[in-house]
Amino acid sequence: MFGCAAPFDFIERAQTLVLSDIVDDIACPVLVCDADDDAFFKGQAAALAKALGPRVTYKLFTNEDSASAHYHVGASDLLNSTVLGWIEETLSVR
Repeated sequence: MFGCAAPFDFIERAQTLVLSDIVDDIACPVLVCDADDDAFFKGQAAALAKALGPRVTYKLFTNEDSASAHYHVGASDLLNSTVLGWIEETLSVR
């Protein structure tokens, strides 16, 4: 998908991928899920949410949720419930 021959190539390529150049073009509602203890992208989800302004619903998962790790490992039920609930509410799916 990214045209990389090796995992290291992907890591280098990923460093160039940013949303800051297009965030103002995003017009639809966006759910941004963050992990309090994200070891890989600490602060990036919050920065994106701030840049999106009123278009965003921001959800910070914490240790109390048992979902504070990157990808909310160990809390798939909570993550799925949050995402699907947001979709249902945002799209008024009934």
